[in-house]
Amino acid sequence: MSGPLLIIETPRAGDYGHRFVTSSASLSESEIARIADEANRNPLGQTYISVARQTRQVLRNGTVRQGTERIILEGIDAAQLAQSQLDGLNHALAGLFPLVENLAQTIDWKSGEMNAVIVRPELRQWVARPEFQGLPLAKTSPISGPDDPRAAPPNERRSLRRASVLRSAVLLASIAIFAVVAGALFSRHSRRSPSTDAEQPAPELPVTAAFDDLSRKWGCPPDELAIALLRAANWERRIEADNAKLDKILAEPEVQSLIETAVQAEAPDQFLLDPAVQRCDDIRRLLEHRRPCTPQNALALRRWLFQAWNNFSQLKNAASEASPHLQNTSYDDGFVELLLKIPHVQLDIGTGDGFREPAAPIFDRQDDMICRVLVMIGRELNASGALETLMDEPAPSTDRATLLGMLQTLHRARNGLRKALSESRKSVVDQLPIDAIEAVRDKAYPSLEQFLDHLSQFDSL
Repeated sequence: MSGPLLIIETPRAGDYGHRFVTSSASLSESEIARIADEANRNPLGQTYISVARQTRQVLRNGTVRQGTERIILEGIDAAQLAQSQLDGLNHALAGLFPLVENLAQTIDWKSGEMNAVIVRPELRQWVARPEFQGLPLAKTSPISGPDDPRAAPPNERRSLRRASVLRSAVLLASIAIFAVVAGALFSRHSRRSPSTDAEQPAPELPVTAAFDDLSRKWGCPPDELAIALLRAANWERRIEADNAKLDKILAEPEVQSLIETAVQAEAPDQFLLDPAVQRCDDIRRLLEHRRPCTPQNALALRRWLFQAWNNFSQLKNAASEASPHLQNTSYDDGFVELLLKIPHVQLDIGTGDGFREPAAPIFDRQDDMICRVLVMIGRELNASGALETLMDEPAPSTDRATLLGMLQTLHRARNGLRKALSESRKSVVDQLPIDAIEAVRDKAYPSLEQFLDHLSQFDSL
């Protein structure tokens, strides 16, 4: 990284949820989301410093929520900064909030961007200010844990080391006292109990008992529930999770924290443990729409999303093959426009990597990424007018700008969907040379019909 990077996480996109605005495209969406997640837990990390405030998220239906808006300066070596320098950076970043408010009013959240990350040149001007110049740069950009002493300034690191020594001394003393007391109790028990008594089983750990209880209540195989928890706790370890042993996963502090949250929370929050998923309003709307909000319905929704992803993957391959032929036709409708645009949909790097058939009701970034793909498709259908032509009569109560609204519209229009696709296919094929018919008629249109038909069945889950 050649210099510091500014990242803004804002809820001002309204119905489109939280969005990231950044000064450079040097980091992928998943990397930016990971930095934001870490900043949410710890404002100061090894390579960043951040400030946050509460602001309003205004939805189309007039609902107003409180959301967190965060400014992150990424790419610095925070360990080399004195406390006075950190205080100055905090003040300088907080001074950008009025500019963020003005900038948000210039972004067309509805039609301007296909991805959750928006690059704006204004942020490059802000990060070029004198207060952000001359800072020690990070050699790499790992994400420090909240308890990582390397992420603290020098004077805090010294305090941490002293505190660590003190904690160690207290711990050793506690162990010694415990050993004396345990020895006395054991000796007393040995005198009272016959030597032939069977050894009593060790008491079950609270986290294990809570995990087993969740597994029974949710009807999940323990191995699958553990994998789902690890994927939600740390998406970067999703590949490792498939082969990790149950006891090892349950020993992870992050997993134990999620188990505790899942036990204490109520539906749907107990299924939305991943911070990235919590920011995805579309997942919450889809989940709350399924009544009752049970573990079984949550798992059914995850499986439905996964099948939608499989259908989209097939559609994108078929559309890429058909696109050169469709560009040479004069017939133009919403379906043709969609087939032409799908090959150019830019997904976050890594999207689809590590996706697996869901077997537990805990949502993770796989579901978040799939929802973003479906939102992109919905925007294209709205922009092309394809949804409007399918409706026999307008439905003012449905907000087609949201994923749920788009799915409900397709559900109501499913009777006319196949007919409209058939007419579009016939009109296009009539203009194609023989060598192009297979790619368009036999691959692209059937894949599009399968994809849209699956989406139209959401309300039939």
